[in-house]
Amino acid sequence: MAKAFANVTTDRTIHFILFGAEEQGLVGSNYYVAQMDSNNYNVVYSLVMDMIGYSNQYTGVKIETSSSVDIF
Repeated sequence: MAKAFANVTTDRTIHFILFGAEEQGLVGSNYYVAQMDSNNYNVVYSLVMDMIGYSNQYTGVKIETSSSVDIF
């Protein structure tokens, strides 16, 4: 995704963030969220892709949304 958006101009900053081994206490994601105010982050949208590739029993991607607002 980051490569696909590399040359796309938007009105907003896009952060591509990956956390690993979050089962041990959400260390990376908790730190990132704790820094949001001090870094003046104003999150408008979030695409969370959790547990990707953990099982060969489940395929596909399910996208859920709470609004129909255009991102770009």
